[in-house]
Amino acid sequence: MTWLLSMTLAIPPLHAATNDFLLTPEKAGVIKIGMSIDEVYLKVSRKHTKLVDISNEGFFTPTLQIFLPGDSGSKPSVEVEIVCRCGPAVPTAHPPPWYVGTPWAVGDITVYDPKFHTARGIHVGSSLGELRKKYSLKIYTGEGRVSAIVRSLRMGFGLDTKRIPQVWYRTHIDTLIPDDTKIILIGLQR
Repeated sequence: MTWLLSMTLAIPPLHAATNDFLLTPEKAGVIKIGMSIDEVYLKVSRKHTKLVDISNEGFFTPTLQIFLPGDSGSKPSVEVEIVCRCGPAVPTAHPPPWYVGTPWAVGDITVYDPKFHTARGIHVGSSLGELRKKYSLKIYTGEGRVSAIVRSLRMGFGLDTKRIPQVWYRTHIDTLIPDDTKIILIGLQR
């Protein structure tokens, strides 16, 4: 009985968990584009992170990989590009609320964890058909990816290219990509 009680107390309320994983144009859960990396470390323990260089387009791209507790596997739940803010390291006027004292901030955010979702329930693992039913989109290719861009959300939904027919790359007729093509990542850009 004690075991059952402790398991019940360990389950967070549904509404709190839902908000912690909500994707909006500037946020992936509690991580917001523009917040300082120090502030990220206040929200996510350093023991759940790894600092790497993902070398976007061959250039140095420092990135903080976040591995949520309880997840297994080699892919992070979220990747946060680290950018340097322009301007002085210590502001002379009143600092903005997100400023914690360093010039390092969150740039682009890439989500791989299916727990993160849009307000209409789209997440990694959803199908292109589900996305088409809930949002207006356009499909683009670039940097080795094919993504469905939803301008109203300012998000890109990376698609599994194994399901994309070769004729699409020549014609770019979006209806050629099957509805059952899976979303493999979600990107938020600054």
